[in-house]
Amino acid sequence: MKNLKVVTLSLLLAGLFLTSCKKDIVATGTAANIPGHVTSVTGIDLQRLLKKADFESIRDMEFFKEMVGKATKQSPVIAAAMKDPATSGIDLTGKIYLATDVDKEDPETITTHVFVPLANAADFEKLVTAAGMEFETQNGLNVFATNNNKDAVMIWDDELMTLSFSNKGEIDVAAKAKSLFELDSEQSVATNRSFAKANDADHDLVTWISSETLADNPNARVALQFLDVE
Repeated sequence: MKNLKVVTLSLLLAGLFLTSCKKDIVATGTAANIPGHVTSVTGIDLQRLLKKADFESIRDMEFFKEMVGKATKQSPVIAAAMKDPATSGIDLTGKIYLATDVDKEDPETITTHVFVPLANAADFEKLVTAAGMEFETQNGLNVFATNNNKDAVMIWDDELMTLSFSNKGEIDVAAKAKSLFELDSEQSVATNRSFAKANDADHDLVTWISSETLADNPNARVALQFLDVE
């Protein structure tokens, strides 16, 4: 019995030692701008999807050529981006993320953020201008907003573009969107081990969901229990 206790204690101490030796996850890349309190994140590998969709063949199809022809009349810049997405300024080698932020107090209030990595901000700005979207530069950030910052807000800097919107008009979407660019890396969902594991999975599209936000709400907790989510 004494030996059993020694073995048990040794295993316990070994487990604690290994746990303490785990290195903290460093938030890098586009995911570093996603807040840790979000409810769900979907990662999309755009380059892999384009390959699977056989975009090269699509470009040679008649319907696509007609679309490009119509776009050329509107703007050569937009047409060029349709034929070669790389000229849009978007980093096609990176992942695009869609994150939903469910309000703890009111689960019916949802803010959604789309995170897009940029390879060339100047090219992206040309595309935005060609689309007739008027934007302002505020504290180093380029901001395009609709309906007084209440419907949708697109913001970008040299490395990242975000598109944010909410299902409730009273939400200050612009304030939420701007905070994404000020996020401390330690507060990012990228430091969450379960998210990191899901994000590293070799898939075209991966969705990670956290029940923590919903678990704090009594009404949502009933639904989670029904779904057998802890």
